[in-house]
Amino acid sequence: MNTDIEFFSSASKKTVAVALSGGVDSSVCTALMKAAGHNVITITLDLFPPQEDSKDSTLQAARRIADHLGVPHHICDVRTLFQKQVIKSFVESYCRGETPLPCALCNQHVKFGAFVDFAETLGADTIVTGHYVRKKDIAPGVAYLHRALNTKKDQSYFLFGINRAVLPKLFFPLGELTKENVRSIARVLGLPSHDRAESQDICFVGNRHYTDIVHEHVSQEALPHPGNIVDKTGQCIGKHNGLLYYTVGQRKGLQVTLGYPAYVTAIDTSTNTLIVGKKEDLACTSLVVKEVNWICPPKVPTFEALAKVRSTQEPTPAHIEVAGSEMRVTFHFPEYGVASGQACVLYDDDRLLGGGWIT
Repeated sequence: MNTDIEFFSSASKKTVAVALSGGVDSSVCTALMKAAGHNVITITLDLFPPQEDSKDSTLQAARRIADHLGVPHHICDVRTLFQKQVIKSFVESYCRGETPLPCALCNQHVKFGAFVDFAETLGADTIVTGHYVRKKDIAPGVAYLHRALNTKKDQSYFLFGINRAVLPKLFFPLGELTKENVRSIARVLGLPSHDRAESQDICFVGNRHYTDIVHEHVSQEALPHPGNIVDKTGQCIGKHNGLLYYTVGQRKGLQVTLGYPAYVTAIDTSTNTLIVGKKEDLACTSLVVKEVNWICPPKVPTFEALAKVRSTQEPTPAHIEVAGSEMRVTFHFPEYGVASGQACVLYDDDRLLGGGWIT
């Protein structure tokens, strides 16, 4: 396992706060930090009320791991912050016809915001999480983020918004490992989480549909209502059930017949209209990004970089023009399925430069 030897050496003991969810990733991080001889404390974020019928909540699972490893366990109550910065933003984004990215907001405001502050009140000088990303220290007080070696698990896309001043305090033990490596370590160490299923859903959505969350937080009168589906010429070709139920790039569930596979190409909330077309109509050659946050600030206002516009897509070459807190990204080759509300994240090879929100 190729890791930061100095950090894992017991010769440089630290007070380490591990973000412990009870899953296999955070459990292995906790075990590795203890094995390295550090003073380990664990913290679990209390994000929202658990389901009454849940027999294996995050808090319960985390406490079992902490007890198993014999390390202190604390709970950080961020329910109010999570409701405001993540769930409320998620709902408002969908109502604007966008495709939200709640995990990035959670990382920015909760996991690497409130969590870090709480950990420091407990005396932690290093914050450890189970994110699949690599950090490289460049100089005292200066650090950069890089994509995980296992690019299929890389989570750097969701970390573009964190404050770069926090980076020197962070450590990511899993950045050079695969999920199979992590589970293997968990089995060898006898961790109860070694075979715990990995969640692929947004944590506050779970087994429900995202529209259920919107319905819970928006009055019936304010909910999106049925309207027209039009083609790119503006001709009405059907009716939609409410713009909330559609996202740019969607193909299934449109219930229109055009003689070719139809995709949602745009959502117009001002006229309550859903625009559909061919796949090639989704092609995007440039876009504007707002609220840009720089992990590695550029030295010039125009430069070339790799741009990533979806968490599941690989970065693609692009020309960047920075103007204040915004930037224009012009792709060398068209991108498909670009949606407002998602993030555009920039890289120099595998180094994360920064990113912002697609307008």
